[in-house]
Amino acid sequence: MAPRSLVTAPHGLATTSGLRILREGGNAVEAAIAAAATIAVVYPHMNAIGGDNFWLIYDAGARRVRALMACGAAGARCTIEAYRAAGHSGEIPRRGPLAANTVPGAVDGWGEAYEYSRRSLDGGKPFEALLADAVHYAESGYPVTPGQEAWTRASIGPNSGPFGHLETLEGFRRTFLRPDGSAYPAGARFVMPGLGRTLAAIGREGRDAFYRGPIAAQLCAYLEARGGLLTEGDFAGHRSRWTDPIQVRYRDWTVCNTPPPTQG
Repeated sequence: MAPRSLVTAPHGLATTSGLRILREGGNAVEAAIAAAATIAVVYPHMNAIGGDNFWLIYDAGARRVRALMACGAAGARCTIEAYRAAGHSGEIPRRGPLAANTVPGAVDGWGEAYEYSRRSLDGGKPFEALLADAVHYAESGYPVTPGQEAWTRASIGPNSGPFGHLETLEGFRRTFLRPDGSAYPAGARFVMPGLGRTLAAIGREGRDAFYRGPIAAQLCAYLEARGGLLTEGDFAGHRSRWTDPIQVRYRDWTVCNTPPPTQG
């Protein structure tokens, strides 16, 4: 906690990142970006820049809540015919390259929220400063949590179930497993220098560093080589969307939430 403010996140390092921004004079949106960026590093078993994010932002001056839908649409090639041609006539696969069929919206959400903050909420922190903690933890390391250890163990070995395909991916083994193929134990220092370089580029260049250029090209080439359908054009064309939240009156209060495709 800080004077007249509070930050909550599922990992203490992310909470601290948000509080640091508030103590330096940043606003709530800037603090949320910092916390979200750190979570994308220190909570990799549940969160990453390959996902989406959804925002409810209250502008006290305008007395209005806005909903920011930072979720990606399906790629242009992700059609029923394409899945049938790949041997999937009943449903979209739940795992693997063909399951990665929407553009990741999280980074664009950070960028859009940041621009709104500067435009409407007097935000003044440099974008790079908001991602500084995340870059630091990716490059210098952080202690593995019991949750990360447990979920990594659940992804390897004969009892890995629906997550077993991860162990077949060289990138997963190189990043999340020790040289002997075992999971990093709780408390061990864990580093992801590649993610650190990506976040540093996003901090310097903004969201376009992720959606236009070498990062998007590398992601799409990786997926295409394994039968995936997303393209660089899908990444370049992605934009987050502002809308009104859904609302309901409860006694003297108005309760707001993001509309579909979120689930409340």
